[in-house]
Amino acid sequence: MPPSGYSTEQARFAVSFLRSCAEALEAEYQSDCKEPLVALQTEITQIQQELAGGSIDGPARGVLQWTLGFYESLANLRPGNHEAFQHCVGEVLEETTRQILAIHIVSSSAG
Repeated sequence: MPPSGYSTEQARFAVSFLRSCAEALEAEYQSDCKEPLVALQTEITQIQQELAGGSIDGPARGVLQWTLGFYESLANLRPGNHEAFQHCVGEVLEETTRQILAIHIVSSSAG
């Protein structure tokens, strides 16, 4: 991360990753004839169990935690159907972009 924070391009790449997660989940719940919220809740539970197991660490753990936060944000919007799911994904990704671009770490000078 540059000292001034993340760039628009970096935020775009991050959001693209999350969008791909949503698309994969969407394909899965449609093939299993599940409601989006049920699929989200299932994924959330599975990720929580994986994280609790402690077998994943380092950057991979962070990726799982990030994916979990994304799915929790989607689930909190309670999408009831395919169209609502897509709308919620758009909302969460817009907010995620804003949050990433708002990150600015102020370095403290050693004195």
